[in-house]
Amino acid sequence: MIRIGNRVTERDVREDLTRRGYHGRTAKFEELELAAIERPGWIQVFRFEVHVSDEDDNRHHFYGVVRDDERNQTEIRYFDTPDAQQQHLKSWSGDMILREYRPRTRAEKILLGVFVSLVVILAAFTVLVKGL
Repeated sequence: MIRIGNRVTERDVREDLTRRGYHGRTAKFEELELAAIERPGWIQVFRFEVHVSDEDDNRHHFYGVVRDDERNQTEIRYFDTPDAQQQHLKSWSGDMILREYRPRTRAEKILLGVFVSLVVILAAFTVLVKGL
């Protein structure tokens, strides 16, 4: 899986999932990206997609939005569809500076996975050759 974004925000989402009865520590993020920011940068809005298990080991897939105000609090919302996520994202980002977003296609995700796999294989091969 690809991780893009902010580790602090990822931790906040994991902790919130745990409070809600999910296995937050083992959640797998498909994405976590900055979507909008308000000057001077105190307030940031992130979008994320996450796979997580509940206490009965049932898998769940959520699309979410995080509104982080570094001076006050962090709000997190979860949705079942990307359309609902996008709608809420628009309501939270209002007059903020928006980061252009285009979801990756399935083919792009596969190609990126192949590329990462090749890099890992080449790195392992390099270590083996230098060790001989």
